[in-house]
Amino acid sequence: MPNEIAYPGMLFLIILSIEFYIVAAIFTKILSLCGLPEKKLDAMGFFGSIISAVTSILAIFLGYFLMRNLGLTSVEVSPKGIFLVAIVSTIILGIVVKSLEQIKAPTDKHEDE
Repeated sequence: MPNEIAYPGMLFLIILSIEFYIVAAIFTKILSLCGLPEKKLDAMGFFGSIISAVTSILAIFLGYFLMRNLGLTSVEVSPKGIFLVAIVSTIILGIVVKSLEQIKAPTDKHEDE
């Protein structure tokens, strides 16, 4: 994948990651305003997970091209490369969230006793 991503330094990738977080927060807020807050998506089960994953991929994909067109990043990523980054980061985010929920659930049970 050497031709997919070109960046001048590691700091630029870190800044891009922070910008992705901000764009994802904006997309989450837009979903909330449309009537789909995180709790409602969780209650929808599998369909809610699909909506959340697609929204995350779109946030990263569209967010990158928006940031690039506005000149907010010097990292150059091809459309195939950013799509790959979006899918991998969404999968990792899903695994981390599920792991945190598993860790949090037993803790809550011990506090009730």
